[in-house]
Amino acid sequence: MQLGLRAAAVAFATLLMLAPFGSARAAEPLEMYVLIPVTGPLAFYGAGIATSLGALQQTVNASGGINGRNVHITILDDQANPQIAVQLLAPILSKGVPVVIDAGPAATCRATAALAKSSSVIFCLSTAYEPVADPYSFTTPMSLEDALAAQIRFFRVRGLKRLGFIIANDATGQASDAVLTNIMNYPENRGMSVVVRERFGLADISLTAQVAHLRSANVQAVYALASGAPFGLILREMRDAGVNVPTSTLASNQSVKQMESYGTSVPPDLEMTSARWAAYSVMQGGPVKDKVAQFRSAMARAGLVGDYGPASLPWDPGMFIIAAYRKFGESMTPTNLKDYIASIRNVPGICGFYDFVTTPGRGLTSKDTVVLRWDAGRKDFIPISTAGGTAALH
Repeated sequence: MQLGLRAAAVAFATLLMLAPFGSARAAEPLEMYVLIPVTGPLAFYGAGIATSLGALQQTVNASGGINGRNVHITILDDQANPQIAVQLLAPILSKGVPVVIDAGPAATCRATAALAKSSSVIFCLSTAYEPVADPYSFTTPMSLEDALAAQIRFFRVRGLKRLGFIIANDATGQASDAVLTNIMNYPENRGMSVVVRERFGLADISLTAQVAHLRSANVQAVYALASGAPFGLILREMRDAGVNVPTSTLASNQSVKQMESYGTSVPPDLEMTSARWAAYSVMQGGPVKDKVAQFRSAMARAGLVGDYGPASLPWDPGMFIIAAYRKFGESMTPTNLKDYIASIRNVPGICGFYDFVTTPGRGLTSKDTVVLRWDAGRKDFIPISTAGGTAALH
């Protein structure tokens, strides 16, 4: 069965090969590898990341590649399964590649980082992954704690103090449980309370009991910590039970197609915390806005307009990796890349100003977050808070 899973993953490998551009020499392209859930429960998330990587490859090759050599991004489907991710990573590491991007979730990143150790940098795209203990792994954008704290802060400034949490029993859910207790103990959150904290399994087909507890506790707001189909199940159960309060979720659900697929299950006030790029419409001019404009143009060339959620995640890491290749050349080592990223300070990207010296492993903090609300009429996620969820936008 394990061999079958591996064969299925390899069969779904997606090669994003583009024609040479400009003066790029006719040589074998420089390979970059990315593990993504192309199929499985997080396929909606993987699709946006794959589109972004195609646009990234096109952008890099159009600007000369790596010292005149084209870049070729190979996407391998790990189905969001840590076992498959490790099976796919082993032969990649044997090639001596200096870096692999792991789209997550956190469980796959933990598995791949543990296997790679110092033989390759793992750049994870999951907020729930904590890379601080491993100098050869990085992640983006903000930490899970920063994201949750910004949303809870934004609940508080609106007077929503009785909170209910419903948490999937996966790696991200377990990480959320751990940080929630810490966040609710922040001095700023005195007077707030978690009146219900419900959990459920990813294979559950009904959440009637959990949602009934939310309703009976008279919660003023709900935080639904799940992605994809399990998140859709939460919304349907809340709608059917008449639980109609401000509801927040993880940024991994920031997908227009996903929201539309939920139909009438989506509550009138559905929120999530995202990075700075999502506030482009209200952002003041400057280096970050310039980076976001470049990103949006690249996405438009790739045929993606407006639905930038998962697509935003690999952009800044990809650009950092390309910049390091251009500095060290095609023979860049994992240590070269690790030291390069770890020394980045005050460098703009679409998600904010990165400072890996002050914030090791991640580069961003809560000041780089913004709370969004789903607008069904406009089919878009609209920024509704200032940075860090400290106040409502007017």
